[in-house]
Amino acid sequence: MPIDFHLGAAEASTRAAAASFAENILKPARAVYVEHSTQRERFQATKPAYEAAVVGGLVKAQLAPKLGGSGGSLVDAAILVEECYAVEPSAALTIFATGLGLTPFNLLQKPETKEFLEPFLSGTGSPLASLVFSEPGGVANWLEKGGKGLNTTARKEGDEWILNGEKIWATNSAGWDYKGADLACVVCRNVTNLPSGSQEAEPKDSIMILLVTRADLDRNGPEAFQVFRDVGTMGHTSVSGPHIKYTNVRVPSKNVLCAPGEGAAIVNGAFDGSAVLVGAMGVGLMRAAFDAALAFAKGDDRGGAVPLLERQAVADLLSDIKMQTEACRALTWKAAHAMENGPGDYNARRELALAAKVYCSDAAVKAVTDAIKAVGITAYDKNQPFAELLTNAMVLPIFDGGNVGIRRRHMQQLMMLPSYDAWAATTGVAVIHRIYPTGYHFWSDSVVTSGPERLLAQDHRQICGIGIPTAVKAEPLPGSTVAHTNGIWFHQSLAPRIYVSGSSLKAISKRFAEYFVGEIAHIKIAANSNNEWTELPDSYNFRSLIDHTDADPDVAGNLALPAT
Repeated sequence: MPIDFHLGAAEASTRAAAASFAENILKPARAVYVEHSTQRERFQATKPAYEAAVVGGLVKAQLAPKLGGSGGSLVDAAILVEECYAVEPSAALTIFATGLGLTPFNLLQKPETKEFLEPFLSGTGSPLASLVFSEPGGVANWLEKGGKGLNTTARKEGDEWILNGEKIWATNSAGWDYKGADLACVVCRNVTNLPSGSQEAEPKDSIMILLVTRADLDRNGPEAFQVFRDVGTMGHTSVSGPHIKYTNVRVPSKNVLCAPGEGAAIVNGAFDGSAVLVGAMGVGLMRAAFDAALAFAKGDDRGGAVPLLERQAVADLLSDIKMQTEACRALTWKAAHAMENGPGDYNARRELALAAKVYCSDAAVKAVTDAIKAVGITAYDKNQPFAELLTNAMVLPIFDGGNVGIRRRHMQQLMMLPSYDAWAATTGVAVIHRIYPTGYHFWSDSVVTSGPERLLAQDHRQICGIGIPTAVKAEPLPGSTVAHTNGIWFHQSLAPRIYVSGSSLKAISKRFAEYFVGEIAHIKIAANSNNEWTELPDSYNFRSLIDHTDADPDVAGNLALPAT
């Protein structure tokens, strides 16, 4: 498919609708909330704007169609976020935080959870959702073995779970009246079978997500949910993410969204998606900073004979902001598209999402400070937009997983993987490098566009063949040396490389899903024991059958192949 940055009809419609909503709903909301003196009052003053978002379908659009929502692609979401953040970030964040609170549902798509989503599908009212994760002691190292882990715990008692713990920074978690959100996805630690104060050997094995509705809190009584204090923020001054506490909150077993051991992957997945949207937030703020600085530079001469824009220093600063904005938008759109469409395996796609979050959030802070430099002392006037742009931008590198303590560490972990392929999300070829029980290695990092499928060894290594029943056919070449185990033939040298020709390698089997996922080539599938081969139809979707999060080479069982 050719690279094309033209907006399609649906995307153009999304952009126009978002721009109209930002100008006609969000911008007037700011004029109202800035008149209030406290964070809580400013937050509550944005409720009419949020209600307009519900009526306008922006909340329903944050749920997948399979759940009854009207959500589009992640690219659509990035376009929406940019348009809103270019005009009024603070009131917009409350809307997008509900989207983050609903993301675990989108990732799981369990039909039995739809009853919790009715308020967000109705198109009426002002329902708030929240992904309640961060804690007063921080969560950068929440899955580190030997660490303190999450302090928010859940213990099963009969058919109920009892929730205890403190949270902070979870946007929308207190609800409009500070008695609890309509729906909270509370990330917690199962301690049902643990002695008090002890930790699990593998922290992720205990992580779960409990759903806590406003009805649950009301049923438990006023002592069950407390707001200790509002957090007064530098920017995004109408956003609510207070320090809260759950005390012996009892919820039924049906409120378990993710059972113990399943929660960590969903939390990470939710923040992988939001990483892309933080990139879009950065683009929106950079755009606003550029527009404001450009208008000033064209209209002011600072007592000289020509407008500031004709001064080289000012023009250079503005040129840098414009180039960085375009680069960040391109990265954000690429990351958004790749997360849903590839190429590359999930780790390759995730790396792009992380890159968009880190790069664009850091670039947004620099863009605003460069705009301030271009304008000069006038930018320090609170009647100018630059102070608010800067305080809003400052949070992007440190929230939604701080760049230093979390996001860059995730990128570091990806680079340390033996299977890491730096360019898989661009070339679509996943490097595969794993030590099997036999001790042999094999991986793929390139494509031959014509000729038979074959294994080649680079750097003058031996050429060998691979035969996988009901999977990829590779042609053995003279001089091959192979060993056979568990139906797979491995080259006995340490570094053979697999080359396949064609257009679409999805996977070979669940057993080897981690190692053969990518957008490489035409595949040939064995039709019978006589080694007669037939092409795999493009409609046959291996990817939907594969769990990329924790593929296990010891899980047996090949995927069923189409009859020929």
